[in-house]
Amino acid sequence: ENKYRQALLADKIYMLDTRQSTFIFRGYLHKELYLKSFLEKFGVKMNVLHIGNYKVAGEKYNHNEMSEEKKESIKNIKDKIFEGFVKLVKDKRGTDIEEEILNGDLIFAGKEKALEYKLIDGVADYDEIGINYKEDTVSLEDYVSMSKEKKEKAKDTIAVINLEGVIDGRNSKKSITYENVCDKLEILEEMKNLKGLVLRINSPGGSALVSEKIYKKLKKLTVPIYVSMGDLCASGGYYIATTGQKLFANNLTLTGSIGVVMMYPEVVETLKKLDVNLEGFEKGIGFDMLNPFDKLGEDSKEKIIYNMNEVYTEFKEHVMKARGMNDEELEKIAQGRVWLGSEAKNINLVDEIGSLEECIKSMADDLKLDKYKVRIIELTQTIKETLTDIKLPFVSEEVKEKIEFLQGNMNQVLYYENDFEL
Repeated sequence: ENKYRQALLADKIYMLDTRQSTFIFRGYLHKELYLKSFLEKFGVKMNVLHIGNYKVAGEKYNHNEMSEEKKESIKNIKDKIFEGFVKLVKDKRGTDIEEEILNGDLIFAGKEKALEYKLIDGVADYDEIGINYKEDTVSLEDYVSMSKEKKEKAKDTIAVINLEGVIDGRNSKKSITYENVCDKLEILEEMKNLKGLVLRINSPGGSALVSEKIYKKLKKLTVPIYVSMGDLCASGGYYIATTGQKLFANNLTLTGSIGVVMMYPEVVETLKKLDVNLEGFEKGIGFDMLNPFDKLGEDSKEKIIYNMNEVYTEFKEHVMKARGMNDEELEKIAQGRVWLGSEAKNINLVDEIGSLEECIKSMADDLKLDKYKVRIIELTQTIKETLTDIKLPFVSEEVKEKIEFLQGNMNQVLYYENDFEL
């Protein structure tokens, strides 16, 4: 279905003239492995605490069956995606194929059925389609020339920062970290004629603390912020998105998930099964908290839940301020619920359905920018990252660490200190 969605953007759709060329359209299937009893065989218990009845991440580790809340949430999303696909085909091709899909008539459907159900315009080999490259395409030279001309005339700039991946406290170029966001924002400070910032967010969430730090950093900017959501802008991703004055999503963007979850393993029984004795001593209380080698006590559990509620409250405060809601209104759509972009617009979690390009154009229109250029903010690799990527066998980890240390302490007084162990 996803490839056919892309094909529906075309004016004409052709199918290769071979018996091997087929369509496979089906409804949907969703299954997950539930591991509670399996883990217990090894003495492992997963402590999963959540704020929000629909914040169901991790439930497969401490349940043997899917919760009704998760079934409801996933079924709603899957139904909406399926209905959207059927509607898209009907709008673009003028044919309703819902019954045929559910009956299995379009599983390995060949060219005859594809023509019968108006899914294609014809059958032809690629060189028989008859594309007129001069009339139907734009040459690379013309495209570059037009782009250069536009840049030369434009002075005002809209910056785009891409935030992709899990929100993490560890500094990694493959995730969203406070450090790499700050590095990108430093580039903005040096830009002249910067009129606005578009955040392109594609993230399932992650660390609440890092999300809050990024939120505070972005709120200090003096230029307007718009947000363009990718396939996923949920939980911590939406937390960061609340810095935007206008939020754009795709119809199929997964967003929301306003809630908090925490999970960690407990292996007390595992040690017993392996005849391992963990010996030691302590002073004070609370060491069972987030400790896999100790059972979580009720007092510590209450403290963790209290802290999680504090995070949830702060999350909701940001959403209420950004979206103009009160607590009662927000609670109806929060609780960890995940929404499609089309639904999120109806419940005021996003403002518009549109692409990144449409988000940028909307900002330009709102700011009354007649001519403007778009600059995508990217970080250059450090020496250490370059050495890591090319994986030279003769560059030791110690050398990479020394380079990273020197880069991080440039223009500072350096001193030498012996490490010691107790």
